[in-house]
Amino acid sequence: MDDQQKEEMRKERRRIQEQLRRIKRNQEKPPPSTPPPKKKPKKEKEQLIKASKMKCGACGQIGHMRTNKECPNYHLLRSGGGASVAMTEEQEEEEEKNIPADQNLINVEGTKIIMSKTLLEHAESIRRKSLVLKVPKQAVETKKKKRVTHVVHCDYLKKPKQSANRRRTDPLVTLSSILETILNELRNMPDIQLFLFPVNQKEVPDYYRIIKRPMDMQTMRENVRQKKYRSREDFLADLNQIVENSKLYNGAQHLLTLNAQAMLTQCFQRFAEKEQKLMRLEKAINPLLDDNDQVALSYIFEKIVTAMKAQEAVGSPEIWYFS
Repeated sequence: MDDQQKEEMRKERRRIQEQLRRIKRNQEKPPPSTPPPKKKPKKEKEQLIKASKMKCGACGQIGHMRTNKECPNYHLLRSGGGASVAMTEEQEEEEEKNIPADQNLINVEGTKIIMSKTLLEHAESIRRKSLVLKVPKQAVETKKKKRVTHVVHCDYLKKPKQSANRRRTDPLVTLSSILETILNELRNMPDIQLFLFPVNQKEVPDYYRIIKRPMDMQTMRENVRQKKYRSREDFLADLNQIVENSKLYNGAQHLLTLNAQAMLTQCFQRFAEKEQKLMRLEKAINPLLDDNDQVALSYIFEKIVTAMKAQEAVGSPEIWYFS
């Protein structure tokens, strides 16, 4: 057991001892002198017997219901009262006086104190009542109404509004995706492993002395990912450079040159299959390729205006006569 649990047990022990002292004082008090009881009719006796079996749900006393005016808390229930707090010490003493009369509540055997179960249950009920905090019903209802009227629940259940005009995909991104797919297919062709990566100068010392513009599949992949290819022509230029380099260094009839030529042929076939889509993408990227001259002219004017605005932002003196 830790220190906190020990401290709680000490507090509970002190509380029970204090309650026992109060009970003992109440038992030692002389009973008040009461006049001789009057004879009551039989019906009143039956009502008293029924009432003695009732237990109030508001105050916990026996003999009446919570709707009876004799209940101490009746005026609070009817008016809705202010927020009542826990029981005071005076109320606790009043509750302790209602303990059932039993001579065997406490027994002492040597150093042991044996308490009856009835006494413990009564002390526990008093402790629970002292901790109760009553809130007016009207205040709770008003809070609920405000919450229903002003707070919108379950926002995530509402489907977000989607605009009919969706954002158009960048044609350069789409073109780069198609070129990367074709490039991966070419990389998986047989007998082209020597074209995958740049030539090692240590293994082939004279290669870069003969070949002035080296090219390989790894470099082409980097160009695709950096979106440097804006048309099929740019892509084919680098791929054809691999074939020309092989012809120059190995010879036109060498096996490596033939494999490079087969790779170029495969690329032409894939471009032919996607001809229409690639043409649309190239026109979207570069309007100068469009069949409509008006589109190309508008593109040129837009470029000129953009360049002039850039110069004006910099503060170039040569642009004053266009403003």
